[in-house]
Amino acid sequence: MAFRRVNTGQIAPSDPRAPLYDESFMMGRPASGQRSFIESRRPEYITGAADDKNGTRYYLIGKYEVTVAQYKAVMAADASGCPASFGPAEAMPQTSLSWYDGMEFGRRLSSWLYADPQRLGAISQETGLTDPYIRLPTEVEWEFAARGGLRVSNTERSDDRFPMGSGGIDAYAWTNAPQSAQGNAKPIGTRRQNPLGLFDVYGNAAEIAQEPFRLTRGDRLHGEVGGFVVRGGSYLDDPQVVNSALRDEYPFFTSAGSRGEFRLRANGIRVIFGAAILNRAVDIDAFERAMDHISSDANEAIAPLATADLQRLAAHHDGDAIGEELKSLQGQLSSELMQRQELEGRLVRSLIVNAALMAREMNLTAKVMDVYFEFSQDQTSTSEERRVYLNKFNDNKLNLDLYSDQYANMIKTLSSEYNNEVSRQALAAKRGLIEAGNAELSNFVSGVDQNVGAETRGEHENSQAIAASVLGRDHTWLPR
Repeated sequence: MAFRRVNTGQIAPSDPRAPLYDESFMMGRPASGQRSFIESRRPEYITGAADDKNGTRYYLIGKYEVTVAQYKAVMAADASGCPASFGPAEAMPQTSLSWYDGMEFGRRLSSWLYADPQRLGAISQETGLTDPYIRLPTEVEWEFAARGGLRVSNTERSDDRFPMGSGGIDAYAWTNAPQSAQGNAKPIGTRRQNPLGLFDVYGNAAEIAQEPFRLTRGDRLHGEVGGFVVRGGSYLDDPQVVNSALRDEYPFFTSAGSRGEFRLRANGIRVIFGAAILNRAVDIDAFERAMDHISSDANEAIAPLATADLQRLAAHHDGDAIGEELKSLQGQLSSELMQRQELEGRLVRSLIVNAALMAREMNLTAKVMDVYFEFSQDQTSTSEERRVYLNKFNDNKLNLDLYSDQYANMIKTLSSEYNNEVSRQALAAKRGLIEAGNAELSNFVSGVDQNVGAETRGEHENSQAIAASVLGRDHTWLPR
């Protein structure tokens, strides 16, 4: 079996919040009137079970759907029951599975790993996990990976489908289309891979998730728990409906037909490496310190007076009913403040990236202006040619002035309203951009961070000075 690493973000190991670090992303899709009660957009959080020495968190998910060959080998009662050879039919995804079949597959494969200490040790060393095991992915893990994870931009990750080149959905998925699967599963890995190198996340077999199905209610999951959920669509689905948000519910058991565990001929599995969070190698005190630090950040940054008042009142009524009620209110307030702090962090990162994009546009426009200005000053050209170039220079100058004003306003907003958060969120934004292969834009993020610091220290005389810090002084048309 092949697995792919899915990075979920990075935080310095020395950061006291590291044990409880996770990243937010948007699941589902905007409500459109159809299936909005199943697939409406909502915020979720993700992190990996493993991390490397640089503080990058990640998880390992199957590169392919589990095949007929793999399923036969794992589910055989003993070595004698394992097929001696496999033909082309065994390269198909294993389908007609129930949720319990998926769980049993993970149990048996995990048991096989633990039957040999040397084998288990090799897997632990390779994955970086203590006591690893095989399981089905959660919906959050599945969708984050299907969308392309950190290999794509935030905007691309919010699209209905991951970025596709020529050929569209037919190049990436086996669906129920005339030139596609035509109602039958196809061998794994025969379409293009997604940005994370995963095959068949759309189409072919629909993939069973770990947790039970719940409806979506606005921007959250509904409280009622139902059957099991499958993701990604299958070879029985129309290509128009296949996307990253697609999810369907099936009962664990049914009274129809054969009666018993529900199996659909298109349902299969993809597996993931998991591990217990509070395992024998973990530092429990580190979680306590992380929680204290996060709570302290939220309370001090947003409502220190309110939480302090509640603490004093609770202490005054320690041991009575009012004191217990005040403690409950204090816990609810702290939870709300932490959620607001998460939202503020996302807002600040968005403002920083937007400012970086504006700075890049300023630089690109300035380079175009350099060319037009040089041509407008060329005495070997006719006066009419010089006039045309000067007009083009002035048109671009209008755009540059607009970009410069917007950039300066963003810097001032970040400095006056979010100064304490900018450096931390700029670092997070840079990590995300570099992970997505956009190192160039990450350099402009550094410039935004530096400009906010300079503005806070009062080093900019005016908005023009902010713009000049982005453009530099090597443009001959700039005033001296």
